[in-house]
Amino acid sequence: MMRDMSARERIVRPVVALVGLALLALGAAVLIRAGVGVDPFTALNSGIAAALGTSIGNAQLGVNLVLLIAVLVGGPRTLGIGSVLNLVLTGYMIGGWAAVLAPLLPGPPPLPVQGALLVVGFALFALGVSVYVSAGIGAGPYDALAPMIVERTGWAYGWVRGAQDVLAVLIGWVLGGEVGAATAVTALATGPAVQALSERAVGPLVERLAGARDRA
Repeated sequence: MMRDMSARERIVRPVVALVGLALLALGAAVLIRAGVGVDPFTALNSGIAAALGTSIGNAQLGVNLVLLIAVLVGGPRTLGIGSVLNLVLTGYMIGGWAAVLAPLLPGPPPLPVQGALLVVGFALFALGVSVYVSAGIGAGPYDALAPMIVERTGWAYGWVRGAQDVLAVLIGWVLGGEVGAATAVTALATGPAVQALSERAVGPLVERLAGARDRA
């Protein structure tokens, strides 16, 4: 994937991916500190972290490694350097942001504030996902799983990803993870929001920054 890029793209796209990961991690941390739940994958990892008594960064790294092996065996076409950045950094970024926000949000705030933080957290999360995806250098292992299953089975992507998210939420909930209103919101609304942002604003901006249009 990187071999087909210009020198400028090889610098810009990983930087853009890192910015996207930082934004989505900040969004997830806002949702965690607000006590309104998180996206399905983070809910799973927070549950595993709670059950094992470890950090969410360690839990997410371990789960990502397992998923990476599955994707590598099943079909690694959607993987790239961005997948490695996602695998290693995202969980620790979420934990870091949550620690930074802890003095400001030491416990669940009043309901109106929770609602406002849900909106802010989701907006940051969706923007971060859009920026990361628009970098175009590989999906995270969790996001690569459904396309791999679809490619091998012919099943509809929507059903496969939906089942994947439901399973992640159920496991996270059973293990005591961060499941709440934001879990449903992110599961249902992240896809449309990311698509709109990527098509109308973020994607074209990333392509201009990377110089891909000039090269074309």
